[in-house]
Amino acid sequence: MSRAKEGDLEAQVATNTTDELGLLTQEFNSMISQVRGMSKEREAQQTILRERVREATLELERRNQQLRETNLELWRTTRRMNELGRLAAAGQTAAHFAHEVGTPLNLISGHVQLLKSDLQRDPRDAETRIKTISAQIERIERIVRRMLDKTRLKQSFPLWI
Repeated sequence: MSRAKEGDLEAQVATNTTDELGLLTQEFNSMISQVRGMSKEREAQQTILRERVREATLELERRNQQLRETNLELWRTTRRMNELGRLAAAGQTAAHFAHEVGTPLNLISGHVQLLKSDLQRDPRDAETRIKTISAQIERIERIVRRMLDKTRLKQSFPLWI
């Protein structure tokens, strides 16, 4: 009994008699045998559970790695889409600006060429052309101011938001 108490489940008591002590000895041996069997079964179940936990942990680590890779790819794709969106907006703005400014510049260029030839022929016609050139320059200035105003950050809200 002392050996069993200390954890030795292989301990057996020799049965020498068939009296009450012999019966008690047989029951003790039967009980210790059952405890030994249950302990082996528990150890086998623990081994199976440890293996299952190990496999599940490996699967979780694999899936976590896939998730990290997918999140990184999503972040990169989102970042690239934002960059492309900004480039598209900048391209549209540049095209709009080129169209808005190009027309008055073409008019100015044409009037300057005509002005050169008119200065020699009729000075009054040159004055009309100078007024047209001046008006187109003012138009370009307004377009540039509007474009700059659209790109400036509005101060109607706090900067820390």
